[in-house]
Amino acid sequence: MGGSQIYIFIRKRYTSYNCRLGRHFHNRILRYLWLVLVCYAGDNLFGQADADSVISGWGAYPVVYYTDQTSLAFGAYGIHYFKNSYAKHTSNLNSVAIYTLRKQIILELGAQLYLRDYRLLGVVNYMKFPNTFYGLGNDTKSEDAEDFTDEGTVLDLNYQKEVLSDMFLGFSYNFQTHALVETDPNGQLATGIL
Repeated sequence: MGGSQIYIFIRKRYTSYNCRLGRHFHNRILRYLWLVLVCYAGDNLFGQADADSVISGWGAYPVVYYTDQTSLAFGAYGIHYFKNSYAKHTSNLNSVAIYTLRKQIILELGAQLYLRDYRLLGVVNYMKFPNTFYGLGNDTKSEDAEDFTDEGTVLDLNYQKEVLSDMFLGFSYNFQTHALVETDPNGQLATGIL
């Protein structure tokens, strides 16, 4: 099961107004965004920064947590941040990798780039998540439990232009896939009862 969506939005602080477009616009809009990025590449988009005005750094942090659903989870989070004189905000590239004792995997790469009056946001996520299904409703029993594994990917891209102070106008593209890759052969999920 998968799907994708494209939104046109106006964002002012934390409020956004979305208008969903149909599938036939996807290729046209993606080609347009690519053309805009290529045309503005160079000094128009990135500017010319002095060596003294560049701020840059790295960070790496351990990730450890526990929940009933995941058991003990551990991994790492890394970030590279940078800012040039032409950008109002600090940009960053980040990644996280998490593994749980229940053999669940979460991998994510993210970016938040500020380029003059433009902001590019992106996330690529992969997860493989073994879990337990008990059924539907209030009368489920623990003996009805069946194991399954959900595997999925997410791609989320945003291209925004600052039209007023702290007000951005742009496009958002979201694509997701999810599939049950392992199920109990005699369970409700595999037999299609649900």
